[in-house]
Amino acid sequence: MIKHTILLALVLLFSITFQAQDARKYTTHIIKEGESLKNIAKKYDCKVKELKDLNPDVDEDNLMVNTALVVPNNNKEKENKKNENPKDTTPTENQVKIHIVETGQTVYGICKKYNVTMFALREANNLTSDNLTPGQKLRIPSQSEFMVKPSEQKVEFYQVKKGDTKWRIATLYNITVPELDALNPDLQGELQENQFIWVPSKEVEVEEEVKDSFQQEQDPTFIYHVVKEGEGLFRIAVLYSTTQEDIEKLNPEAVKLLRPGMLLKIPGKKKDKFVTHVVEKGDTFYNLTRKYKVSEESLILINPELKEGLKLGTTIFIKPIGEAKNTFESPNISNKDILKVSFLMPMMSDSAYAFGRNTNDSKLRTIIADYYLGAKMAIEELENKGIKIDFHVYDTKNDVAVIQNLLKKNSIQESDVIIGPFFFDKAEMVAEVLKDIPIIVPLYSKKQESNHQPNLIKTGIDEKSTIDALGEYLVDYYKNQKIILISDFIEKNVSDQQQLEKILKEHNVPFQNISPTKNPKNETVLYINKASLLGGIAKEKETWVVLMSDNLSVNSEVISTFGMNNNGKIRLFTNIQMKKLENINFNHLAELKWTFPAVYFDEVNNKEIDAFKTKYREINFAFPEFYAFSGYDVTYDILSRIATGDLINSLDNDKSMRLTRSFDFQKTDYSDYINTGVLMYMLNSEFEYQLVK
Repeated sequence: MIKHTILLALVLLFSITFQAQDARKYTTHIIKEGESLKNIAKKYDCKVKELKDLNPDVDEDNLMVNTALVVPNNNKEKENKKNENPKDTTPTENQVKIHIVETGQTVYGICKKYNVTMFALREANNLTSDNLTPGQKLRIPSQSEFMVKPSEQKVEFYQVKKGDTKWRIATLYNITVPELDALNPDLQGELQENQFIWVPSKEVEVEEEVKDSFQQEQDPTFIYHVVKEGEGLFRIAVLYSTTQEDIEKLNPEAVKLLRPGMLLKIPGKKKDKFVTHVVEKGDTFYNLTRKYKVSEESLILINPELKEGLKLGTTIFIKPIGEAKNTFESPNISNKDILKVSFLMPMMSDSAYAFGRNTNDSKLRTIIADYYLGAKMAIEELENKGIKIDFHVYDTKNDVAVIQNLLKKNSIQESDVIIGPFFFDKAEMVAEVLKDIPIIVPLYSKKQESNHQPNLIKTGIDEKSTIDALGEYLVDYYKNQKIILISDFIEKNVSDQQQLEKILKEHNVPFQNISPTKNPKNETVLYINKASLLGGIAKEKETWVVLMSDNLSVNSEVISTFGMNNNGKIRLFTNIQMKKLENINFNHLAELKWTFPAVYFDEVNNKEIDAFKTKYREINFAFPEFYAFSGYDVTYDILSRIATGDLINSLDNDKSMRLTRSFDFQKTDYSDYINTGVLMYMLNSEFEYQLVK
């Protein structure tokens, strides 16, 4: 038998979790502007090395303001904190405190307010979920409930191996099972392989076979992360340049319950440096997304605390520093070469045909058929122009296993470009396998905002981006016009109004809000004061009215009032192309030069669109709809870019307009491409829609 200290190297790395619970030995320090580890160590009468050991994730050369550090809680500093915070909200040993939940409050926010752990709050109130109800009463746990009493022994981490039981581990370390439970108060249920638990850190006799098996199981390619309050798996994955799925595979227990202090095994990739931003007065999501060229969704995913809004002085993560390099080269096809194209589409060719459109399979087949027919017409037109195209369609059946088998085919691996699969998660999987081939994502998906592969080309556009395009148009063409914003109470329209207000405020463009009134007997019935509308018209300059409403009575009143009092000085804008205009006078709309943003529009008086509709009807005995136009536009745009030059160069520099859509690709910080082509249309005096931007 030999003496061996299990996991001694991990003591310093993971001591934060246990020691942070020992309130008598450790506390926290919020980093202030200009501070360094050296002067913080001096303040707390400790060594810099001790601070580094307690905070393994800290970057000594780049301390982030407002970050919390675990520091020794000596008597001097403890007394200072007592004087600085005489009204500490942390419950004492004998306090029983009740909190009444207010609207919008979260478990995380309440725990932060009272300085208790989320686990302790859930346990004290038998919470089975984190969904809280306004007025709900919560008992705030006392110190004895959420702070582990310090052990007289030093402790370290032990990684559970296959076949381990509490009795076996307790026996190995010469303690009882109750003593092991006391060291691990959050330990519930059976032990899981690779789980980390606390054990005494004294020299113990360990059997040789146990020692050897432990050494063999350690994988130096892995690193470890201690979960902090408010952290989610997505943010942790981003910080370590890995995926949420990879972390879940290594830590199945985290899928069920991710809690502060939990130790996660992370694939051994070097941690990225991140661009950070300290929130200042006047900051909005709009100006941050514009300044750093990121989406609001990605900011919230990386910084979940932003769900409660931007808070002055807080430091937030923006994006990794630097850009990834492209992992594929542009296919460069001359007119003498053949362009090889593969379509991966859920054709469901062997499914029993479902009559009508009542089943999901039937609806999907209809969408795919429309898209394919449009794409086929684009290929035929390109071939008539002398471009040689060899294309094949592969039925994915919307099944991962089928797609994985298809990717083994030489014909697919030799493709110059792949269009599809239609669902983003599967397209991302294909891009990961075939890194040298551009993968075209045909339709928009919310997932594309936070998932990236350098060879992904995302052609779909989020309908939410139309309000940004409208805001940019108003700002670009603003010349001291008076701007009036009118919205009903539908969530989307309220959100659009708020976003538009942000954009206008960001550019110091003044505006006025006019709101409809709800009928006190029936809140679904709205009306708008005609006198308020007339009073909003500017006398000596042009008035721009932005209408964001789905309510027919509000729309009718606004358009008729301004239409009859126009005199050429009033212009109407809407946040989308309004479909329900049965009761609206089109003469008024034309007089008001009705203008709106659109990601897709086929009602323009255009010879090419008319020709496409005619040919499509002759071939398919039906009028083309959205997916048919999309199939044509995406296929024609991408293949023509490849066939006439370098694809990447074309994506970087060329904006194009096809039948119903614009393609203005922007390269993200991850080197994939996303389409931002939103267009602005206006109804002119001849009742024709014309492109204005």
